Amino acid sequence: MQIAWTSDFMQRMLFGASRAYVNQLSKGEQYDYLKPVYGLGLLAENFDHESDHFYHHYKIVNVDKPQRELNGLMKFIKNG
Repeated sequence: MQIAWTSDFMQRMLFGASRAYVNQLSKGEQYDYLKPVYGLGLLAENFDHESDHFYHHYKIVNVDKPQRELNGLMKFIKNG
């Protein structure tokens, strides 16, 4: 949870979710054991002033083919 928007917020969200994803396995373990990781960010202000949406869902996708996505890391941000 964060009160005010900062330019580093999205990077911090991605870093935290990535760390949680990576820390699921020890050296030599099968990737099949990985579970999805969800990062939830709560802000007391609107960080995306170009959108009227209250809830934002981000995922990692292929820029040329957005229907192709990398599962595992997703971010949700709720504006307060």
